[in-house]
Amino acid sequence: MSRTIGLFVALLVGGMAAVLHFAALSKAQAEARVPTVGYAAVKNDYAIGAPLVFTPENAPEFFYQIDIPVKAKVPAVKIEDLNGVIGMRVPRALKAGELLLLQDLAPSNPTLLLGEGERALLVSVKNIAVEPKLLRVGQEVGFVIETPKGSGTEAPAEAAARERLREIGPFRIVSVGDQVTTDVEGASSTISVAVKVEEGGKLPEHGAQLLDADEGHRLRALTLYRKSAPK
Repeated sequence: MSRTIGLFVALLVGGMAAVLHFAALSKAQAEARVPTVGYAAVKNDYAIGAPLVFTPENAPEFFYQIDIPVKAKVPAVKIEDLNGVIGMRVPRALKAGELLLLQDLAPSNPTLLLGEGERALLVSVKNIAVEPKLLRVGQEVGFVIETPKGSGTEAPAEAAARERLREIGPFRIVSVGDQVTTDVEGASSTISVAVKVEEGGKLPEHGAQLLDADEGHRLRALTLYRKSAPK
């Protein structure tokens, strides 16, 4: 009888120890699951000034996700924000496996990321209704402008209004206010867009039309462009 009781006590103690061990292990695992943020690392090498050419659909071919604890506060591009860097140029050479840092898209001495022969045109968007978060550096936009009245043939009111409105673009945003980083979102009444000048420093037709419409307060709306897949 005493042997049976002893065996029962031993089993009971062993079971309690197992339960306590499982509880301690579960607590340790829960503490180990700290909140993380997914950052973008490049899969390929990039030379200085190389553009980040990809689309939302094929982004996994160019980047992979690295999860880092939130507390680390890494100054890098989040995997969910990759769409905002499409077409941007990197100011340093990147090796495969490196994180895409915010400073890679905004040098410490901020400069407009313009290509060869490109110039930046300042445009006021104060009187255009637009969602601020859509105005990001690197985003391509178009402008709906109204041509001056009396510039065409007379027509019924509705038809004349349609004929006076037309879109020009696309233009690539290179700054929002005085900021040139890709993590900037709206909150400014002025943006600058890139245009490529022609021989002799002459503005292309759509660039001249944009300046004329801006000065004449004839900008009516913004249109957003989606990058085409690289060929």
